[in-house]
Amino acid sequence: MAEKLIRDNVPELALFKGDLLKTRVADMAEMPDLLLRKLIEEMMEFKEKPSYEELADVLEVVYGMADYLRVKEIGADTVLTEVDFVHAQVDGRERLEDARMSKKMLRGGFRLRLVLVDQGTG
Repeated sequence: MAEKLIRDNVPELALFKGDLLKTRVADMAEMPDLLLRKLIEEMMEFKEKPSYEELADVLEVVYGMADYLRVKEIGADTVLTEVDFVHAQVDGRERLEDARMSKKMLRGGFRLRLVLVDQGTG
């Protein structure tokens, strides 16, 4: 089995069921690739079974990406304390939401269900 990113509580939940998972802590340098692979995995699960639960998994990975960007910006290359991580998490997610709203205000959303048919030449 290839290594993959898992949620923080999965080892404890597995242990509760009697399974012992072998895990390691990823280096910060690995996180972009691990998060991208996890996002693709979760998006494929959403494609196979569209539901709020599967979409919540996609969103959690996106939040994980925002968390990674903010932790990287503040220069932390080790696991942060819970308090420091919560502060970085809130800031990263606020920045993500600000960027989302800016783009939505400028370019709109997807409410009109527009599909590009031809790029055109002019």
